[in-house]
Amino acid sequence: MKKIAIILILAVLLFNPFFVSAQSATSKAELTQQLTKLLEQVVSQLQQEIASIISKRSVPAKNCVPVWQCSDWGPCYNNQQNRYCYELDYCNVTTKEPALTQSCAPVVCTPNWSCTGFGSCVNGVQTQTCYDINNCHDGTNEPSRAQACVGCMPSWQCGDWGSCYNNQQTRYCYDYNGCGVANNVLPTSQPCN
Repeated sequence: MKKIAIILILAVLLFNPFFVSAQSATSKAELTQQLTKLLEQVVSQLQQEIASIISKRSVPAKNCVPVWQCSDWGPCYNNQQNRYCYELDYCNVTTKEPALTQSCAPVVCTPNWSCTGFGSCVNGVQTQTCYDINNCHDGTNEPSRAQACVGCMPSWQCGDWGSCYNNQQTRYCYDYNGCGVANNVLPTSQPCN
């Protein structure tokens, strides 16, 4: 193949108009004959190589031992699994070809739940994150991800009193535990002068 590439490069250089115009008419004719002969040889070699490649792929070699590459088995569907295989050595044989299908039984998946535990109360609700370690994707026996707060103790925090307006001051109070209850709320307004 290297020889073919070199000949093609020489042909391009020699047919360059600048190069050709610098030579005599006699040498141009000789050059054309030599290049024609070389190109015929290149074409002949290419035809032989192509024929060799085609024959290797279309006719099994006498001593060719096939080497197969196969994918992993696919999922079990209707009690059958599939895969694909291809021959690495191009022996072009179907004997000793690996199986492309096989029987299977669906795998029973049992969920194994792991949860973070319920967090603090937000608006009277506690939440947790859960996931199935076995990745069954069926939600069987999935633990609750939210619950009402049980025994939630409000933790009230209030801002400063505002300016006196119409003999009244107000402030904003917030329950940091988010219990969502209105009992024991600190006063949010008071009289003023």
